[in-house]
Amino acid sequence: MAIAKRLAEEGFTVAFHSRSSVLVGQSLAEAHSGSSYFQADLSDQSQSRILIAEVLSHHGRLDVLVNNAGISATIPHTSLKEASPEIWRSLYEVNVIAPWTLNFIGNKLG
Repeated sequence: MAIAKRLAEEGFTVAFHSRSSVLVGQSLAEAHSGSSYFQADLSDQSQSRILIAEVLSHHGRLDVLVNNAGISATIPHTSLKEASPEIWRSLYEVNVIAPWTLNFIGNKLG
């Protein structure tokens, strides 16, 4: 959020986003003139697409995308068998696929 806050402080119109910190996101948007807040879970590609569509609908354009969403999973090296396919899919979806999807859809629609 620090990058988005700084951009807003520098006069950019910012669309804040989070998966679960709705009240924080709404407060940030309210604190920066012209900014907005949208909730979406980036592990779900359909929500990523909806997020970009909502931002474009609300603001009319998307000039800069700052992706600071990321998740991790702690799996002890002695217990690597606990790293299920679901854990790997979730990590890959949020950390690799979501940034690409946001950028691709943003460029396609914007």
